[in-house]
Amino acid sequence: MSYTLLFKIKNQESLFSVISDIRADLMTFDDQLEKINYSSDTLLEDGQCYQIENSNEEIYCPNFLRGTFATAEYSRWNSSQTDILFSLKTDGNKFYFQKFVKSQLLTKSWLLLSGEPTLKDEKIITFNHYATACYDKETDILLFRKLDDLKKIFPGIEDLYREATEQEVSSFLTNDLFNTQNYNKKRLGILNRKRIALAIENLNNISDKKAFCTNLKEYCADISIENENTVVINTENDLKNVLYALDERFYTTDRSSEKRLANSIIKIRS
Repeated sequence: MSYTLLFKIKNQESLFSVISDIRADLMTFDDQLEKINYSSDTLLEDGQCYQIENSNEEIYCPNFLRGTFATAEYSRWNSSQTDILFSLKTDGNKFYFQKFVKSQLLTKSWLLLSGEPTLKDEKIITFNHYATACYDKETDILLFRKLDDLKKIFPGIEDLYREATEQEVSSFLTNDLFNTQNYNKKRLGILNRKRIALAIENLNNISDKKAFCTNLKEYCADISIENENTVVINTENDLKNVLYALDERFYTTDRSSEKRLANSIIKIRS
């Protein structure tokens, strides 16, 4: 099986072909990892990776993954083009991506050990053994471990875990379920802003505010409730607990009746 190495250069629309026949073990992805459908609620454990199905239909999918891939269509890379966004290894069916960081471009003295020992002093580009992501055109599945690593490879993919807009934050915090009179919105952190973006629909679906407040107080004794149906949010921690409750992260175990908070969630298909 023949693989081609290509580079994506900053401010260049097309890919550039680097080497037409490279080793299969360059930039690999462990196919034996347990595949978990991507959710911002799910934290990976060792031996797991995220997957996104039907990636070809998403707006972030680059055009070169949508049709037949032919390396002959791409111009040759010039070694002066070092402003690299990512590298790509492909056989036309499987695509292995690796984000590029400046530390991969080195100028070092090194000794060539194959054949007659030769001292070299040149610029070199290094590669990590594992790819940042792998896309299989046949199954239309994208595999990866960190969403943040994909931003330069798939622009717009970060919207899968976006931050709430100022309008969404304002609408959320002024909901009559909350008293935020003493809450300083300027202290709103990135994580809570992202949680708000995910919690808006759940907030709108609450029909019994008193029951929600009672349940929240059961798990968060320090939080204040007014008139049995209004949550007082004074701090970031108050807001975080409200967002956890909206996401149904609090639960009680069946056997021991122990109250717990789910730090990570994997949705089970019925």
